Amino acid sequence: MSTLLSVEEVQKFILARTTPLLWEKVTLQDARHRVVACHVVTDVAIPSFTNSAVDGYAVRWIDLAHATPELPVVLSEHGAVMAGDSAAWELPAGSAARVMTGAQLPIGADAMVMVEDVNKYPVSDGSVRVEFTDSVVAGQHMRFKGEDIEAGQVAIPAGTVIRSGEVALLAAVGCTLPTVFRRPRVALFSTGDEIVTAEQGILPPQGRLRNSNLPVLLALAADAGAEVVVARHLPDDYDSIKDAMLDALSAATRPDLIVAAGGVSMGERDYVRAVMEELGALSLWRVAMKPGKPVAFGETTGTLFFGLPGNPVSVQVTWEVFVRPALRLMCGYSDVFRRQVTAILEEDVPHKPGRREFVRVRVRDDGGTWRATTTGPQGSGFLRSMVGANGLAIVPEQNGNVTAGNALSTMLLEA
Repeated sequence: MSTLLSVEEVQKFILARTTPLLWEKVTLQDARHRVVACHVVTDVAIPSFTNSAVDGYAVRWIDLAHATPELPVVLSEHGAVMAGDSAAWELPAGSAARVMTGAQLPIGADAMVMVEDVNKYPVSDGSVRVEFTDSVVAGQHMRFKGEDIEAGQVAIPAGTVIRSGEVALLAAVGCTLPTVFRRPRVALFSTGDEIVTAEQGILPPQGRLRNSNLPVLLALAADAGAEVVVARHLPDDYDSIKDAMLDALSAATRPDLIVAAGGVSMGERDYVRAVMEELGALSLWRVAMKPGKPVAFGETTGTLFFGLPGNPVSVQVTWEVFVRPALRLMCGYSDVFRRQVTAILEEDVPHKPGRREFVRVRVRDDGGTWRATTTGPQGSGFLRSMVGANGLAIVPEQNGNVTAGNALSTMLLEA
């Protein structure tokens, strides 16, 4: 295909062929960052009983209606309720009960007074008197049954991303095995005869390069919440590539998505493309973007396939633009794209019109105004351009050079 497609055209095509995965139940420990697949309904009210919000004294507010510093009211201390105790007894009029934070209030008590706001003293008969110097209002320092969530109410709706707060609420409503969308299983392949394993202290032979694509694919997959079931480097050999693909597709943990870096362009030994065309349907596009013009996408018996450029910077950018949104959709996320902000450039950015450029930048929030600085030379061969980059500033296709002070939409990589 000679015509350059827009980023949006390719994204739309991919996402239209991607669906959320089936559901599974997981423990709360494994639930963080997963997406709730169906409403969680509480079987109890939260709180399940009216309790105290402070350490102090439970009273009947009417008994303190006229208390002032000049004319304090003195009540007799009657009983105590610790957290976890049952308080199925009635507080007599003219008395106060010691109640700890989170403990149930006795019947008839309708206000709490903090312990530091009272004076108490023993009397000769062994009892205790409690002095109050201020009036109270009904409900003061109390947590009422069901004021957070009523029994039978949806506590966490479907589509919610589980974070620490959701974990706490799930535990409180007794949902210790929430139903969530399954994590995508992915197979990752780097390719190329020029690539050798990156081993500590071992220099690659002349004409060879250390493998950076497979490690970065593993890191990107983990960041996207995927489960890696295969991670291999493949030579530029048709049979080896085909055997590896067939092995992955026939495994018990069949991948939902395959990503190959390299071997999908028009080169003489770009065999990944040919293998995927034999095994399933494949589309190869030239996308109006920089870096990462050649991108392949296809499907074989229910498994999606992405063919990314072999350049390590292009791998990372095309993953963010195309692969990550598909994985997020599989995970059940409703918002599949990275957050974007408008950032002011602090330096000139050269750009030739024709392709949308994703400039690697360091972006910061400067008192409500986002500002972006490039990470240095932006050639697709500069791996250092991704180091420290927490954003991709997006230069539109039609733009020429962008001067400092202009604003660009910027994709936040850490949001």
